[in-house]
Amino acid sequence: MIRPKQEYPLSLHIAVYGVIVTLFFVFMYVAAPVLIPLSFGALFALLLYPLCKFLENLGFPRVLAIAVTLIIVVLVICGVVVLLSTQIYSFVADLPDIAEKIDRIVEDIEWYLFKNFNIQVDAGDSFVKNSLSKFLDSGSILLQGTISTFGIIANAVGLVPVYIFLFLLYRSSFRDFFLYIAPIERHRAIRKIIDQVQKVVQNYIIGMFTVMAFAAPAGTVPTIETLFPLPVAPVDMVALP
Repeated sequence: MIRPKQEYPLSLHIAVYGVIVTLFFVFMYVAAPVLIPLSFGALFALLLYPLCKFLENLGFPRVLAIAVTLIIVVLVICGVVVLLSTQIYSFVADLPDIAEKIDRIVEDIEWYLFKNFNIQVDAGDSFVKNSLSKFLDSGSILLQGTISTFGIIANAVGLVPVYIFLFLLYRSSFRDFFLYIAPIERHRAIRKIIDQVQKVVQNYIIGMFTVMAFAAPAGTVPTIETLFPLPVAPVDMVALP
């Protein structure tokens, strides 16, 4: 005897889907410390695969090629960090001299206005002093923020090199797995798809780092508007009698 198909009420379907979605987001939140480095490891493994493959073609064993690739990447990252730290430290060290030069320029402008147009800038002194103090404070805040950011990044991506090593070491197993679960007549198409995905990810990561390299100076150096905010009445100029 065939039992009739039991239909569940709509409210039960909504409740079940709601529980599944909630559990999914809870899992993503709880597993974020593992999933985030794992995702970065997969992306960087795709990016570093050509270099690793090049070393293997030169005769390096796979493990040694991966180790050399990671060492090169670590050296490049350390060089970039040292360069940025040196530039930021030099910028912060030069802030007093920059502020002094700006103060002299403003005083020369005020004297020029007073001498040639008989105009006295009443609010100029306080405005310039406040702006220069904010300028100096922003430099120390910039240095502290940069050090804090480097510390957070180093703590968050500590497992990424391990994941990169494992992904590069067992990359053939991943490809074989996809080929194993697919029909034989689709193997050629799957290989082509994997190669295309690899190229797309590599181009994306390279483009992302290129954009970050060009956008970093604009984000690290405070803007003129932030350092010297204009009041509602920029300067109270009063003509002397």
